Amino acid sequence: MARQRADTLAIACALAVVAVSMMSLGATTAVAGVTERVSVAVVGGEPNGESMAPALSADGRFVAFHSEATNLVVGDTNGAMDVFRYDRDTGDTIRVSVATAGAEGNAGSYDPAISADGRYVAFDSDATNLVADDTNGAADVFVHDCTTGETSRVSVTTMGAQGNYGSYYPAISSDGRYVAFESDATNLVAGDLNFWTDVFVHDRETGETTRVSVTSGGVEGDDGSYWPAISGDGRYVAFESDAINLVAGDFNFWTDVFVHDRQTGET
Repeated sequence: MARQRADTLAIACALAVVAVSMMSLGATTAVAGVTERVSVAVVGGEPNGESMAPALSADGRFVAFHSEATNLVVGDTNGAMDVFRYDRDTGDTIRVSVATAGAEGNAGSYDPAISADGRYVAFDSDATNLVADDTNGAADVFVHDCTTGETSRVSVTTMGAQGNYGSYYPAISSDGRYVAFESDATNLVAGDLNFWTDVFVHDRETGETTRVSVTSGGVEGDDGSYWPAISGDGRYVAFESDAINLVAGDFNFWTDVFVHDRQTGET
């Protein structure tokens, strides 16, 4: 018995040594990690305003964020919140909340989402000069192509008509084709009669806009739906909702989270 207790004690001591070693290794690894600031001024100095709401490309190279700083890029004179993309490889910062010709927005832009390769950045904006014929007097959702410089509005109907109320909080698929967003607009799809905030997806290739905050049978929600997230392939859209009719047996009268399958129509 004494030998057994001694063996047990020896094993315990050995395990303790291993645990301490692992803790030390973990501490060393943590210390060795690198944290860098990406909301930096043109020459790498201090930004002169707050920066928030980061979004990261799949490989971590590109970071999109919105900022009220005016010294992140040259020529930022609009005095409004803008959306930027920082390249961690090159150290370059570009402003993406601009018109296709490069004109800065005449009002604030917010809430970026970025494609997997960092090429496309979606955001919402109060600006009325990012695209032609923006006359709805409401926030819209845009996508900026960082390769071509093109900015397009995606909170529109399938026929391209602008929303009659504001649209916000975009999420974008990996390839940048699909953009999910929430909107107060009632004219983006036919049959939107609930007068609540809904979640939509716009297909940038076909131009089609569909509502996803619906039941599996296509019935619209009886309360508001918000904050979309979209899968990499654009098939699935998750969102939160106060609606109690999206699935059977929803009797808790609390906000719930749902997933809509755009391929099968199931919620």
